[in-house]
Amino acid sequence: MSMEFGSSLRLVFAHRARTVFLAFQRVFLACFVGFLRLLSTEPAQCGQPQEADAAVTSNDSPQSAEPARRASPVPLDGVFPGSDYLGPTPLIGVPDTDPVYPLTKAVWAIAPRLKGARVKVYGWMNPGISVSTSNKSNIPESYAIVPNRLELDQGVLRVERLPDTVQTDHVDWGFRLTPI
Repeated sequence: MSMEFGSSLRLVFAHRARTVFLAFQRVFLACFVGFLRLLSTEPAQCGQPQEADAAVTSNDSPQSAEPARRASPVPLDGVFPGSDYLGPTPLIGVPDTDPVYPLTKAVWAIAPRLKGARVKVYGWMNPGISVSTSNKSNIPESYAIVPNRLELDQGVLRVERLPDTVQTDHVDWGFRLTPI
């Protein structure tokens, strides 16, 4: 009797795992198709900063390119790549001027509510290769254990919503999920 229960439990688990996998596969394919469609229609705008809202402009010029800033001025000149303090993100009183990457645009095309909620999806992959005279293992001489093969060192997908810390009307919220 317990053998039948165990095998039926395995079948139920296998069926649910397959259902979850197929659902994930559909979402992934939809995002990938949207990503390819986006790349074919807007190749010049990939990685550009997102448009600033009309309500979030500086006080001295209503049509300025930079959104308003409540924080202290930037401590270093703009010639440096990171001229602001790089502490915990987001910086309080500093507008979100991060670029909207192609993956985020593809997700926004599929789910427009995420654009309204300012949820961004992006990530990176870091491949590596080791060329070696060894044919089985590089241990202990190298970081790459398997010789002469391209491998994925790191793959990160980040989902985040940065709070709007420039406004003072209401309490805003944010999150960052980074599965590695």
